[in-house]
Parts: sequence; structure tokens; C-alpha cells
Amino acid sequence: MDHYVKVGGVDAQNNPVLRFDPSEIYADKGDRVIFTYHVKNHSVTQSSFDSPCSKRKDPWTLAPNGFDSGFMPVASESGTLPTFTITVTDDKPIWGYCRQLLSNSTHCHNDMVFGINPPKYGSTFEQFLKNAEHDFSQFSLLPPITTTTFTTVTEEYTPPPTSVNVVTVTETITVEEEIWTTTYASWPGSPAPTPNKYPMNHQIIVGGTDGFIFNPPNITAQPKDTVTFIYMQKNHSVTQSSFGTPCRKLQDTTYPPLWGFDSGFFPVAPGATYFPNFTIIINDTAPVWGYCRQQAANFSHCGVGMVFSINAPTYGDHTFQAFQQLAVHQNGTGIVDQFGNITVATSTTAKYGDPTPAPGSGSGSGYGSGYGGSGSGNGYAGSGSKAEIGAASSNNDSSDNVNKLLGYAPIILGLLGTAIVLLVAVLGVAVTVLIRGRGATRTMNPSYKPVPVAMPSSKVLDDGTHDYDMPRYADA
Repeated sequence: MDHYVKVGGVDAQNNPVLRFDPSEIYADKGDRVIFTYHVKNHSVTQSSFDSPCSKRKDPWTLAPNGFDSGFMPVASESGTLPTFTITVTDDKPIWGYCRQLLSNSTHCHNDMVFGINPPKYGSTFEQFLKNAEHDFSQFSLLPPITTTTFTTVTEEYTPPPTSVNVVTVTETITVEEEIWTTTYASWPGSPAPTPNKYPMNHQIIVGGTDGFIFNPPNITAQPKDTVTFIYMQKNHSVTQSSFGTPCRKLQDTTYPPLWGFDSGFFPVAPGATYFPNFTIIINDTAPVWGYCRQQAANFSHCGVGMVFSINAPTYGDHTFQAFQQLAVHQNGTGIVDQFGNITVATSTTAKYGDPTPAPGSGSGSGYGSGYGGSGSGNGYAGSGSKAEIGAASSNNDSSDNVNKLLGYAPIILGLLGTAIVLLVAVLGVAVTVLIRGRGATRTMNPSYKPVPVAMPSSKVLDDGTHDYDMPRYADA
């Protein structure tokens, strides 16, 4: 089946139309999507969900690996219009944009993007549009404005400070007839602690086909809201940390320990149809920082930017982008730029930074106050059964040790199996030798007596014949 998409054009007042129409397409495997270019000059370029306005790149080599039609200038609607066709090869989402520039903006930044087979939840097309509106990666390509002075930013990474000036506030809030008292840390840039009249549930996708990401990676939630993490393909965790040490458990960087939530690992097979979930309740609007603590063979998920935040400040040194950049700098081999792109770090040495946790707040069971974020004492994991996060976290260290031992299980089982095989082989040889040895010893029947055989004696004559009538040693 063919799907037709109009690229650009002009409206009735001859104003440019910066749109793909339709911009959201659902196609089956083997279908074709045909882009028809109209007036003006546009491109059809593949991007990614997190970086809508940049060419899609290989996550390891950083080389572009998506389709790009190049620019197709069209002067008039008359005649044959140029087209560009792609064939859908699977049901995975395909994201794209027009990479044309304006005098002070870009086509992509003005919503000229499209999605093929976008998910209905999580990485939706609506979220992709929002990502495009906040993607300024092409702005460095715009012509300079005479009234603006541009400063070249060095590639050297400077970690943000791990502490901010916070004020602890206790406030009584009335919602309809219910009185809600909350204690929270007032961060610069954090939202006001006003609970929703009708609490919302926010969903965050963990992993899946989009790679090592939480999607969306940063959300704003009010007190009483719930946040449900839905685990997709691979094996991931949802673990609370602090701003200053993004890839370490909260209790490992605080003294006395403040127990943050940790869902444990949830392995999900590639073809799974059931997706486990884990839910926390938001108690205030202090930032919540978290990460996936999975460790691959040569990198950590957190070290490539698999972190998330709830109610992160929108400006200053403690934004989500600064948190993700710090995670990659401390634990990976790349740096996340202000547009979310991971580039190779100037230093190949990954080390932990200052272990002092960032101030924040905590409330609910098992959290205390004064550090690192908020979340509830109740959550839902696996099939939805209730779990006490504050109590369950006390076994997190022992769980880590068990996971480490399980990592050596294949080697131990292999050596044990080899030893068993060798032991069986030795026993088999010993039994065989024993049986054959016993079979070689013959016993004589007691009723059997050898019968002597008397051979005739004879005299050998000169011609070589025998004379049996003469004794052997008789004289001739």
C-alpha cells in the first residue's frame, strides 16, 4: 500500500506552509511512503525521537545512518512535482524532519516534522513535536545577527556545583475540603507545591526499541500524582540517586543513609507482550533524580545517559541536561551536549566525582528529609502487587552481591560440569579394567583331570625314516 505525504507548499495567502501533511502516518511492513515536494525548498531527513532536528546517528560511531533526500527546490505547483519514497521494513517508529533554515529559526523548530508508526503512549508523536520545539541544535547554523555577540563554547566539560541554596518550607494547602500539609525544599526553578485536585498518573517508558533511555526523561508532577515506569525490552532498573552522583544509589552517598527507591531488574524479552511496571507517589515538588543501574560488558547504562528526573529545575545549574551530562562524564566515555547529543569525551578516564549528595527533600516512608528527592513509600512492581519501597530498599546491597554472584554462575557451572564429566570417565575406565581383569582368571573344574598322552618312541634311521619297533635311543 502507498501512503502519500505532502511536503511544504503555500496557503491561500501565499504564505509558506511548514508542514508534512499528514505528519503522523501508520503503515504496515512492505508499505511505501511517498513524499511529494511542493513550493519552496524542503528535505525529508531521518532523525531520532530525542533529537528531532538532527540527522540520525549511529550511537557508537556517531556517523549519520538515516535516509536524507537532500533539498528539493520547487518554484511552481504546475508540472510534475518531485517525490521521495521510503519503504517500511518493520513496525518500529520512524522519525523525520525538514532540515531547511529560516533567517532566525528552522523549519524543524517550527514543527515541520513527521512520524511513521509512532507509539500510542510514551514516545508519542505529540511528545516528538514538543521535543522539536525545544531542539535548538540547528541554531548554530543560522546566520549571525549583527546585534548579537556569539561566544565560542569550549569542548572541555565543567561539572555543575553539587549543592544549591535551598530553603525548607512547611506549607498547608487546602484542596476542596481536604487539608494537605507538605514539607519541601524550595529549589531555584522548581514548581510550586500545589497538589492536583484530581491526581494524575504519569507514564515513563524504560528502555525498549528507542535504546538506553527513559522516555520522557524529565517530567513535572504535582503532589499526590503517581509516576508509573513501564519496562520494555532488555533488562533495566529504576533506582533513585542524587544530583551530585547520578549513577550511585541514594543511600550509598548519604550519611546517615537515606533510602531511596529501587525497583530491581525487570528482564523483558524482545517479543514480549506483557510489560511489568513500577509506580511511585509524588509527595512534594523537590527534584527526584534516578537512573538505570544495569552494567553491560564494557559500559554502564547510566554512563551512556540512561537517567531521568522528576521536577528538575528548568534553569540554573541543576537542570535535567546538567544531570545527564554529569552522569555521562562521571561514568561513561562521552559527553551529552545541551541538545541531548552524546559526543566523545576529551578524557577517557571515567571516575566518580564528589560523593557529597545534592540537597533536596524527602518525605513518606523510609526517606527522611533534607536530601536527594521525593517519592512515596509505596510502589507497584511486576504484575502490580504492592511493595513497600522504603522497607524493600534495605536489602538492596545484598541484592547487588547476589547479582554479582549470579554473573559468575555460568563459569562456575561450566567448571563443575567439566569435573563431573571427567569423574564419570575415570570411573568408567576403572570399572572396565576391573571386569576384564576378573574375566582373565580362569578356574579349573574340580571334576576335570588332565589325561596324559603317551607319544610313541621311535628310532631315526640313516635314511631319515622312523623305526617304531626300536626304542629311540637303541643302538643301531
